[in-house]
Amino acid sequence: MPPAFGALDSGGGGGAAPTAMPKMLCCQCGVAIDHNPTSMCAQCLALRVDVTEGIATQLIVHRCRGCERWLKPGWMVADLESAELMTICLKKVG
Repeated sequence: MPPAFGALDSGGGGGAAPTAMPKMLCCQCGVAIDHNPTSMCAQCLALRVDVTEGIATQLIVHRCRGCERWLKPGWMVADLESAELMTICLKKVG
């Protein structure tokens, strides 16, 4: 085996040695990061990519002023900020 390749051998007995991925610089801000397909750090990625693209961010949910029930279809009792109201909203989005 050539000496250049022997230097990479861990001498651990034939198994493939785990290698650490080299760090790279974020293409936007220059901070050292682990390699990823976007070549951006998490902060730059969050600033430049809209993860809600294609998903409705606003919807209308009807509530009766008299009995304070929600239309889902059919009227359902649900408190504000409750799991039941979240279920109604998520079903309308999906």
